[in-house]
Amino acid sequence: MTDPGFYPDTENEGGQRYFDGENWTDDRTPPGQPEKSGLWQSFRAWPMWAQVLSWVGVGVVALAVIGGIGQAVAPPEQEVVVVVEEESEATAPEATAVPTPAAPVTTAPTTTTAPPTTAPPVVTAAPPVATEKVLVFANCTDAKSQGYSNILRGEPGYASKLDRDNDGIACET
Repeated sequence: MTDPGFYPDTENEGGQRYFDGENWTDDRTPPGQPEKSGLWQSFRAWPMWAQVLSWVGVGVVALAVIGGIGQAVAPPEQEVVVVVEEESEATAPEATAVPTPAAPVTTAPTTTTAPPTTAPPVVTAAPPVATEKVLVFANCTDAKSQGYSNILRGEPGYASKLDRDNDGIACET
């Protein structure tokens, strides 16, 4: 059996024609042009099911990339929290009497279908950002003169240069 590839074209002297391993294709090179090679030639030598599967994979990757870009660009959903304070009895308005009608009014029942409603999006306000005080001390004498001692690792003002024994406590007393 002959391997897939370009071979001299018997119908076009000096040109080449592609043989896929079973049949001659219409893929030709004109006379004097170098042989086609590389990825496309090897791809065409694959069985049809492998070619189709590879194009499906390319499509899936393309959709994943496009979907990821869409999510990165879309604004984040927010949730709104509404706090309602209940009125106390002291501030509640006084109840007033409402007159009742003399005779009840009757009407024939009717059936109505309300249009479907969608709940409004729930948006949450971002919690307030606590800003930490930035403290930088030249040395422990400076820290102690400002009223700071036994500064724990992670607290404002802690620096490894102030923690001589590296136990996580700076400017120990």
